[in-house]
Amino acid sequence: MSSQSLVCTGCGCLCDDIRVEIDGTNLGRIENACAKGAAYLRSSFDPQRRAEALIRGQRRSLGEAIQEAVHLLSKAKNLLVFGLDNSTLESQAVAIELAKRLGGTIDDASSFSYGAMMHKILTEDLPTCSLSEVKDKADLLIYWGANPPHTHPRHLSKYTYYAYADYNPAGWFPKVTLSCVEVRQTELSAMCKPSFRIRPGQDKEFINAILDEGQNGREEARKFREMVVKSRFCVIFCGLGRSTLLTMISSHSARWYIHSVSRLGLL
Repeated sequence: MSSQSLVCTGCGCLCDDIRVEIDGTNLGRIENACAKGAAYLRSSFDPQRRAEALIRGQRRSLGEAIQEAVHLLSKAKNLLVFGLDNSTLESQAVAIELAKRLGGTIDDASSFSYGAMMHKILTEDLPTCSLSEVKDKADLLIYWGANPPHTHPRHLSKYTYYAYADYNPAGWFPKVTLSCVEVRQTELSAMCKPSFRIRPGQDKEFINAILDEGQNGREEARKFREMVVKSRFCVIFCGLGRSTLLTMISSHSARWYIHSVSRLGLL
């Protein structure tokens, strides 16, 4: 049995402190992984799961699946390789090479989720920062449409709310305000003071009310704006589908920093 260090790709946290014991093709003890990460790692070592393939809804061997893939790729006139969100870097590199050789196109889910935000970050039109800066400087954390205790279980402990090492005489005391904007009660909203509840689909309306300085009569928008204005370093972690709308906020103020809580862990 050998002991190895792994990076868990079960979510966007990409935890790099995972230790596992491997006996041949079997996974034994797992250290430091959350329940979601441990389940993901164990499933990836399941030989039945790795070998299973479907052709037109019927189970086939891996060899048959490969032959079918070769047949389909050879006939393709306009190839699209899509996804790879949960794939390793090595797998992504091979997929990119495949697309190049066959003259195809490669794409992922960012096209309809985080693409607009990532483009603005890469062109420096949208302010962002590293996770280490969040830990060192942020005094206001806002999760918008994101519930990390469910989707990214170690996000709060590794990078944000519980990552602060400062203590006071009474014990651990976070020097940060934790807030969220949600459409329902979640594990995170129960921790937040304050939390903001909106109806599904009201994100744009709420953002416009915030940018209007709360002058349209919406009390929660005024409270939200005041909370951010009073902060020294505010970071917004946005969930899937919220990134495009939230660029409206950051484009109006350099005090706000945007991160994505995404499958790839992109900042």
